[in-house]
Amino acid sequence: MNIILPLVVVHDPALLEHQLKRAKEALRDLQYDQLEELLRKTKNFNKGVPEAEPWIALIENEMHIRAELETLIVEFALAFRAAEENALLLLMSPEHQEECAVRMERLKKAEAALDPGRPWPHHLPVELVAYLNADHNKGCHKCWDSSNPKHPDCADRIQRWFAARRALVELGMKLK
Repeated sequence: MNIILPLVVVHDPALLEHQLKRAKEALRDLQYDQLEELLRKTKNFNKGVPEAEPWIALIENEMHIRAELETLIVEFALAFRAAEENALLLLMSPEHQEECAVRMERLKKAEAALDPGRPWPHHLPVELVAYLNADHNKGCHKCWDSSNPKHPDCADRIQRWFAARRALVELGMKLK
């Protein structure tokens, strides 16, 4: 782990803000287990030192962002899998329409949480980046609504979107 937090108290607020900003950028490059280790060490070495609180809060915030992101991905995967079962339920019995509607609403909310316009943290899983990029440009509406896209470029974009969604669902199921 190459991130080094300052070992001296910084009394200059501007310098402290600058150092916290640099540390925040460096934290984004660490894996979650590295963040956990850094937090543990920072807390252990700075017991009773109030000046360490901004650094501890910075690490905890980065960990919170990562955990929230993982939760969103897992919820998307679970909602997608539940919605996939809708066709089977409806074939078995039309009385499952209400349950299917609830599942589709859950998927709609999970998809909305993965909005490409959302301010995302710096470090994202490749599967999520691929999904966000593919979701942002799925081709023209005529091709998207058609079972047989007319434009080759749209067909490629639609195929990329389905592949990216499948990869994101697989990642969510692994994280679960």
